[in-house]
Amino acid sequence: MKLKAAGRQELTAALRERPLAVVNSTVGKALLKVEYMAERLKPLWIGARRNLDRSEAIEQYIILRLRTEDLNRLDFLVNAFYDKRITPPSDSPFSTEDLKDTVRTAFLGWFATLTDRNGRAVYAFDCLLTLFPERRPQIIKVQGSLEAVHEKLQQFRNNVAFHARAKLSAQIAARMSLRD
Repeated sequence: MKLKAAGRQELTAALRERPLAVVNSTVGKALLKVEYMAERLKPLWIGARRNLDRSEAIEQYIILRLRTEDLNRLDFLVNAFYDKRITPPSDSPFSTEDLKDTVRTAFLGWFATLTDRNGRAVYAFDCLLTLFPERRPQIIKVQGSLEAVHEKLQQFRNNVAFHARAKLSAQIAARMSLRD
């Protein structure tokens, strides 16, 4: 839902005349936030994408657990680089910052696979919802959190981590998008 043109014009005029008063007002903030959110929010996918039988769910769960172990190891490395618990040897051609960025890129690329919607990929929540129906509220909560950033993660994965899109502006935009 977009703000009506008259409402946007009034807000724009008020911002020109008294910018701090409008932006600091609750109404002004709410109007700006509603317009921002309305233009950018898309519906989130919640629930299973495919109904799996128990044997399919177990197979996908094993694959998911293997991926989770890889993610845990990459997470350990990223945090260790950030905390400076791991540093390259003094004769290394790479700085700690370079290695941290490389591991972070791999982590985010692999992390994006948890909500991969390709039919050949394991969508993390299908098997979890099938095998653990008693934990549905917790699973749905995590799913909602990941689906909320799905587009940014996929953009980063596609443009930087896996496919290395040839357009520099796409690479930079994907990297900057995840810094917000």
